[in-house]
Amino acid sequence: MTNNLLTFYRDRVFKDHQERSLEVMRRISSIANSFLCMQKTLERCQVHRQCNCSQEATNATRIIHDNYNQLEVSSAALKSLGELNILLAWIDRNHQETPAA
Repeated sequence: MTNNLLTFYRDRVFKDHQERSLEVMRRISSIANSFLCMQKTLERCQVHRQCNCSQEATNATRIIHDNYNQLEVSSAALKSLGELNILLAWIDRNHQETPAA
């Protein structure tokens, strides 16, 4: 599920958000790059451990996408960026540092 959420933020939220401040855009870009690094680590984990996404996780991800799609694009992106701290806290709680494969 973590990989799905990182992909969602990378492919939808970060791309949909329209920001005029170059400083804010740099920070968003930095976060997006960090998400790419996390995804690569998760992909290595999935390859070596053959992790599969449960149906419950798939359903939860679908609900997030559906809720996002119900909002106007820029509002949805701004709301999701505002909730980024919740996602990061969840990742921190649920994923321990794993050695590089």
